[in-house]
Amino acid sequence: MIVRLPVQSARGFGRYRLIAKLGQGGMAEVFLAAHRGPLGFEKLVVIKRLKPGIATEPEVNAMFLDEARLAARLNHPNVVQTYECGQIDDQYYIVMEYLEGHSLDRICRKLDPSRHRAVYLAILSDALAGLHYAHELMDFNGQPLHVVHRDISPHNIFVTYDGQAKVVDFGIAKWATRDADTSTGVVKGKIRYMAPEQALATMVDRRADIFSMGLIFWELVVGERFWGELSDVQILQRLTFGEIPQLRERWPAAPDQLERICSRALAMAPEDRYATAAQMREDIEAYITTMGRRPAAAEIGRLVGETFAHRRAEVRSAISEQLGKLHAAAAAEGGEEFELLPVLEERGAVPWSQRMPVSQHFNSPMPDQILGEEGSREDSISSRKTIPTIMVANTHLSRRRTLVWTAAIAAAVVALGGAVGLGVVLVGRHILPPPDEPKSEEKPRDDRPIDEPPTTNLIELRIIATPLDAKIFLDDIPLESNPFYAKFQRDGTGHRIRVTADGYTPEARFVVFTRDEVLTINLRPLPPPPKPGKTGGAAPPTK
Repeated sequence: MIVRLPVQSARGFGRYRLIAKLGQGGMAEVFLAAHRGPLGFEKLVVIKRLKPGIATEPEVNAMFLDEARLAARLNHPNVVQTYECGQIDDQYYIVMEYLEGHSLDRICRKLDPSRHRAVYLAILSDALAGLHYAHELMDFNGQPLHVVHRDISPHNIFVTYDGQAKVVDFGIAKWATRDADTSTGVVKGKIRYMAPEQALATMVDRRADIFSMGLIFWELVVGERFWGELSDVQILQRLTFGEIPQLRERWPAAPDQLERICSRALAMAPEDRYATAAQMREDIEAYITTMGRRPAAAEIGRLVGETFAHRRAEVRSAISEQLGKLHAAAAAEGGEEFELLPVLEERGAVPWSQRMPVSQHFNSPMPDQILGEEGSREDSISSRKTIPTIMVANTHLSRRRTLVWTAAIAAAVVALGGAVGLGVVLVGRHILPPPDEPKSEEKPRDDRPIDEPPTTNLIELRIIATPLDAKIFLDDIPLESNPFYAKFQRDGTGHRIRVTADGYTPEARFVVFTRDEVLTINLRPLPPPPKPGKTGGAAPPTK
């Protein structure tokens, strides 16, 4: 299915012509652009640039510039290529290669991993090569940068139509000389693919990425989601207590080599894991040789191309149409407007988490099940009913922004696994208690799905602050609970989280509502006031 976005005026951006909008996140917009040179030279590229209205945020600028600096250094066949970084009209931008293909996550929704195991292991092996390159990156003086991706997941492994696997999106990567805040106490990344030390907001190194790769490896050889239907809160609890599912718990007949790879990559203690991504890749390649011939890149590309043939044709047609309008507008020197690039959405594809419920496991992964339209849904924790929702209200969180508060502050998250059922609803700047239960003579609430808010457009925000009496503010609106939990509309807007407590240094974080976020913010005690001098005068007051 194709969903066409609103119309945007064609315009130049430096020496590039923006021809279509591919999408946007909390901080940046992403465009397909044409770079036209002499003698009819033309090349398609992707431009990622900061949103005009958000470029005044120092934290956003620092994060984007950090991503640009790292991206400019990366040059490997299995890492997305960055051509240049710069600034045009006060807008920072990154120019990257345009990739034709799909994310590993989307491919898994179409091609059952248990039926194409050699193909998926070859893809993962190539991605490990790109990740190892990033881990080994050095600065211009030969000093290691100690890069940690921190967001390794099937969504950030891209497979092209020519069979190349590429690691993408180093937007929250950590490295030695990064300017933006990379201190401990803040959880960054996807909980479902996070190492224990990363989920607990402690120091991480490359071995956290290896744990994430181990999770992906486990999912590819078993054919289902590692954490199944668990919520983020439940996953954090399992990670805290070291309750990591073992391969043979789900696949008793798993070969010894696969079991050893999983056990080592998914070890709770970082020192027990593979020391490098290259070591894990060697073991995977050794297992692939026992399966027979390693699938060539051309074979992988052909399989992906055949699987997404219709979608590929639609995208190419849309691009060709946009280029034609661009050339016509240039010839006429007019202000033609043309449609943005279609956004391709999966409809009717079976999320691979549903193919093999745990109760159906026997000795080996099972083949695909074909579900109808009613059986298909996105594998999103926001679509599950594990956390109660009290009601929906509209909330003005700041003078600058209006948000839809799509769920009340419900089950609060406690750092080491407890849960507190503390429910309130924010309306404007007032805190209201939950509504009373309906009287018996009233009709019961209609629970039909049509009355429920759409869950695919929601993100979950969890904030845990210490000390426990710390106050949490969202865009200067005080939140009643610590820990805090709520769901918000996935609208890509940016918001400031501020935490204060008497006797502690306040801290602030900037988040964007594009994906689930878990923030663990540990305030530091204020330094003691200076002792009175020898003259006996009182110490100056502290603010």
